[in-house]
Amino acid sequence: MYATNSSISSLLGAYHMADVSMRYSLFMPRLYNLAKSLGFKPGRIMPSRAFCSDESQGYPIILIAKHFGTFPFNHGLVGGIVATDRHAPHSHHGKDLVIIQASHVGYDPVNERFGVYRRLQTEDACETSNCGKISGALEWYLQEYEFASQNIFLSRENDEFKVIIDNLLLHAEREEGLLLNLEKIVKLDNQEKLTPELSKSTAKVFSASTTLLNYFNTDELKNGQSKPIGAHLHPDLFYFKRKISHHHEGRDHLEKNLINVMPYVVTSKWPALTAAQANSQVEFDRGVDLVVTTAIPDQIIFS
Repeated sequence: MYATNSSISSLLGAYHMADVSMRYSLFMPRLYNLAKSLGFKPGRIMPSRAFCSDESQGYPIILIAKHFGTFPFNHGLVGGIVATDRHAPHSHHGKDLVIIQASHVGYDPVNERFGVYRRLQTEDACETSNCGKISGALEWYLQEYEFASQNIFLSRENDEFKVIIDNLLLHAEREEGLLLNLEKIVKLDNQEKLTPELSKSTAKVFSASTTLLNYFNTDELKNGQSKPIGAHLHPDLFYFKRKISHHHEGRDHLEKNLINVMPYVVTSKWPALTAAQANSQVEFDRGVDLVVTTAIPDQIIFS
């Protein structure tokens, strides 16, 4: 079970970050005007927000109340998960309904980093992860990726390229962990099998595949030299297995949304941002599908 290029493209293909993001102070009046243009009646609209329970979301909530003229209903669970069992109650609170849903990601403009937020209410105004739920969910996967990227080596011996893989990463029967798509990393032998050429105490040596070598500038690797593949462990070369609960909108719901695209998340420049994009898309699709069957308002916008 792993994500392909087509699956990640189908999930995030229409989701992109503009060079200049739209401020909430511009987005909210545009959303309100869109609602009116569709025939929604001012004073009869009940907005709802599906945001994480984080103080950084206070400003958007204030703007929702300002433009729609009422405090919004709450569809949000931690991490930006939509509480779909609230669709029906929401439908009783207004004639026309608007649901605003997103996973949030903090940004440090000084160091140009996504995934952190300065907590002004703390004693030392420290920076912490934001969203904390997303960062917490990613931690195990990032550690697994770091171990793998530093324990798979490419070496050059007499102008032949070998890949040296830690024995732990070769245990495909593991119930949890980062599992390699070995057929893309290792060159098959004459019997089309993944046969090691040499066994070391903690690793095995194979001939490197063409797919793996295409990710390298092999001219930079001298004869007799060996180095970890690091960031060259691309997302199509591995996938994750993880024991997670499948309770509806439960503790591990966020991980369940992300696990198939997690290789693309952990290899991205800003994992928390990529995870938030993917989760927002999954939750948007899920929320729209379920709102049709659980709420029957006159009109509804899900944004």
